[in-house]
Amino acid sequence: MALGERPVSMLTRALALVLAVGLGTAPVHGAGGWVKSYKQGVEAVELQRWEEAIDLLGRSIAEQPAASARSPRLLFRRYIPYYYLGVAWFELGNCDEALKALEESARQGVVSGMPEGLDLDRKRRQCQARSDRADALSRARSSIERATAASAAVAELQRNPELESVWQWREDSLGKRQQRAEALLEEARAALSRDPDRLTTAQLQQTGEKAAQARWQLEAIRVEASQHLEEVRSLLAEKRREIDQLIA
Repeated sequence: MALGERPVSMLTRALALVLAVGLGTAPVHGAGGWVKSYKQGVEAVELQRWEEAIDLLGRSIAEQPAASARSPRLLFRRYIPYYYLGVAWFELGNCDEALKALEESARQGVVSGMPEGLDLDRKRRQCQARSDRADALSRARSSIERATAASAAVAELQRNPELESVWQWREDSLGKRQQRAEALLEEARAALSRDPDRLTTAQLQQTGEKAAQARWQLEAIRVEASQHLEEVRSLLAEKRREIDQLIA
C-alpha cells in the first residue's frame, strides 16, 4: 500500500501548494509584496487615509502595474490600482495627478462597464470642470492685472499738462472713454474681491472678458493720447521755430 499511496501523497502536496499560492499564503517568485500593498492601499482609501493610500498603491503599481479582472493572487478579484490611486488624488484635490491615474485605469480597460468605471468617468468630468474653473480664474486675474497696468499708463498721460486741452475737447472725449473703461475694470475687480470661490466658471469668464475689454479700451486711449501728445509737441516746436525766425 505504501507504494500505491505515494502518488496520491505527492498529488495532495501539489494541490496544497497551488491553493496556498492562490490564497497568498505561500511565496511566489517575483510576486513581492504588491498584493499586501494593494490590499492595504484599498483599505486606506476606504478609511479616507489618502496620503497613505497613495504611498501603498504606488508601491503596488511599481511592482505590478497591469490591472486584472480576476487576479489569482487576490482570490480572483479585480486588481485596479490606478483607479484607487486616482480616487485618492481626487479626494486630495490634485486633479492633475488624479487624471493621470484615472486615464491609465480607463486605458487598461478592466473597470469598463463596472461601477468603478462609472465613478471614474464622473471623477474625470469633475476634474475637468475644476480645471476649467481654475483656468478661468487665472485668466480673469491676469486680465485684471493687465488692465490695471493699462489704466496706470493712461492716468500718467492724463496728468501731462500738454494734454489738458485735448482730454475733454469733444463729445466722445478721451476722458469720457477713460471713465467707461475704468467702470468696466472696477466691475471686474469687485467681482473677484467679493468671493471668487462662489463664482461659477461662466461668471469668471465674464469677469475676465470685462477686464480684457477695459484693457483694450484703455490701450486705445493710450495710443490716441500719445499721438495727440506728439502732435502738440510738434506744433509747439513749429511755433518756437517761427518765433525764433521772427526774433532773428
